[in-house]
Amino acid sequence: MTNSNIKFKRFVRGNEYILVKQGVSWPAFFFTFFWAFYKKAYKLGGIVLAALMFGPYIVAFFIGLIGGIMGLRIGDVSALTILGQYAYFIIVPGILHYKGNKWVENELVNKGFTEINDNGYISNTSITNNIEKCPYCDNPLPANARHCPSCGASLSK
Repeated sequence: MTNSNIKFKRFVRGNEYILVKQGVSWPAFFFTFFWAFYKKAYKLGGIVLAALMFGPYIVAFFIGLIGGIMGLRIGDVSALTILGQYAYFIIVPGILHYKGNKWVENELVNKGFTEINDNGYISNTSITNNIEKCPYCDNPLPANARHCPSCGASLSK
């Protein structure tokens, strides 16, 4: 069963079309910089990768500094540092989870893509309704297909 409530924005540059899902992105939460690189948002992916590599050290430094100023014992500072680093590894993906698709949109616009405005959104049902199907086996066809990949039928247009 498909969810027809998923909304997308369409972007175009020449013959290249890209759909960007609206709302939160669970893949961005779980796969962070891999997701950004997959979406071709290389600058965003680099920033997230650097944040995940160096951020925990910065968190540990400041927690240690504050703990030393407050006169906490070493064991307390270590526990706070570990908690801070765990929190950091939830906060960074959480931000990407909520803001990632919007940042991908901005990066597409910076790369010269323009948004196709059909009242702001298209649903995934309208996407699937516009896909060409093979007249013989009724399976979806790639754009400009000459042969059906499923049944091998020749498609003359």
